[in-house]
Amino acid sequence: MFADTRRHARRYAATLVTRAVATARRAHLLPYSRRLPAAEVATSHRTAEVPLAGSTASTAVWTFRDAAILPDEGIVVAPGRAIVLESAKAPWAFDRYGVLPLRPLRSARLDVPRVATITIPALRRSWGHWLLDSLPRLYLLDEVFGERGLHILIGKHLRGNYLAALRAYLPADYQLVQADAATLAVAAEVVLPGYLPVAQTGMLSPGALRWLTRIVPPRREPPSRRIYIARAADLDRQMTNEPEVRALLDARGFETVAPERLTFDDQVALFAGARLVVGTHGSGLTGIMYMSPGCALIEMFPAAASVPRASPAYNQRLASSAGLRYASIHGGARNPRDSFAISAAELADVLDRHA
Repeated sequence: MFADTRRHARRYAATLVTRAVATARRAHLLPYSRRLPAAEVATSHRTAEVPLAGSTASTAVWTFRDAAILPDEGIVVAPGRAIVLESAKAPWAFDRYGVLPLRPLRSARLDVPRVATITIPALRRSWGHWLLDSLPRLYLLDEVFGERGLHILIGKHLRGNYLAALRAYLPADYQLVQADAATLAVAAEVVLPGYLPVAQTGMLSPGALRWLTRIVPPRREPPSRRIYIARAADLDRQMTNEPEVRALLDARGFETVAPERLTFDDQVALFAGARLVVGTHGSGLTGIMYMSPGCALIEMFPAAASVPRASPAYNQRLASSAGLRYASIHGGARNPRDSFAISAAELADVLDRHA
């Protein structure tokens, strides 16, 4: 009885603490809980239609006077502490109370007159989303809307291949400006581009594909490499019979590559020189957009095809946008993120058909 009483007391105390923390957070974040559409607070905006496969997508660019940006999230705060809804990528940017999980912030005015953000909240640390959601926003600013002489605001956490990729695509008349995560960076003019949700849909417009692949070095000979994209050991979707699969691929002349260990330039060169790529569904396959038309991707999924969301189609659509041949193989897992095994015989058959 006493043990039950102590257990209930601990649970009650934990509940009180949780409620107290939630109340404190809501009190601190209340000024930032108001969300308004960009059209209500922007000083100007322009729209454009971007062609997609068999359709078009509407996008826009908005300009705000004396607004601020949260550097790590790319969230725009208009005068009066109203969050611009289009910058917050709702609902991912908000916690379960419907407000932003902001840190204690200090305001600092940037010494540049005109600044833009391409960062997407909650997705900034995903390599695939960085390449296929954030960087296409740079394409919108540069080529679709012809914005010139911009400063692109990024958080100081951005480094490594993320920063290298951004520098590779940065237009010649653009500059980068960095700010600390705890800074609400204020500028005389803030420019916010819309989204081309490539990573969620896999639909890459011809113009965006041309713009993204312009950094591929000239090829002196046709692509010939066979690449197996290994998945990092600390990630989900691990293949339980990978030694068997690797032995099969090694016998067929495949190289095993861990993209996260390569520089961005080396990743581009790797995929640009590949004729056939095999890999498990994930961000490691994003580089297929640098492959030549007519080459092939074989994508492996953990779950059986009958499991809901077993095979998200965006890599298939991305392959189609790039003019690649595509095939998929499913394991027998019950969850799309579980560990799985692939039939070596089925893989061998698919390889024969795409050799």
